[in-house]
Amino acid sequence: MSWSNTLELPRETFAIDDHSMNDYSKSRSRIAGVDRMALKIVHDLRNPLSTIHAAAEMLISSELSIGQIQRLVRNMYHASTRTQELLQHFAESCRLESSRRKPCNLMDLIAAAIARVSPAATVQSVLMQQLVPSDLVAILDRPGIESVLDNLLNNAVEALTGGGIIRVSASRKDGMAVVEVRDTGPGVPPEVRERLFQPFVSAGKKNGLGLGLAAAHQTVIEHGGCMWLFSEPGWGACFAFSLPSKP
Repeated sequence: MSWSNTLELPRETFAIDDHSMNDYSKSRSRIAGVDRMALKIVHDLRNPLSTIHAAAEMLISSELSIGQIQRLVRNMYHASTRTQELLQHFAESCRLESSRRKPCNLMDLIAAAIARVSPAATVQSVLMQQLVPSDLVAILDRPGIESVLDNLLNNAVEALTGGGIIRVSASRKDGMAVVEVRDTGPGVPPEVRERLFQPFVSAGKKNGLGLGLAAAHQTVIEHGGCMWLFSEPGWGACFAFSLPSKP
């Protein structure tokens, strides 16, 4: 007795019209997109939560001046605001909405990203530099590209354990805005360089999930741009990405 004889069902039981299949495929694709976004939000929330945790730990265990306390409280406030923004963006991304991409001044966007990472940079004696034209405008979903910059800048700060320089620059080339994040750290190991934008691949960062660069890469691709890396061991790393630019 074969399985085909005992479990055979009427052919129409499996009949699915093209319209239903299309709806099913769209549904599966959307669910997969939400899953990817959930992994991304788990990763992105780690940065502001780490800031809040570190500040709270210092407030509890140290005798600080009024000025130091005010600085830590400001850091906690900005980190909590960033957490709310990330959660709101996640909620909006789960809905079927029209594109939220709008013209955005890159100098303002990058300055805000540098301000968010400055407390951690100061602790590690990292100097932040910005070279961005005041009139450079890109078409983008602001929360999405904010997450890209946050990932690149936080990775660069963590790589500079003994201090160093991070330079963020931007320019217009062939109708695209090109952003570069350079650091004077140890560079990216050759053995992971080719797979660095794949999920769950980490360049040795402590407690790293291997999701940040993969999510950043996907966000840039969805904007119609691309992301790439220049790095030589001992000579730092330069992560760059392009976005559609508005003349």
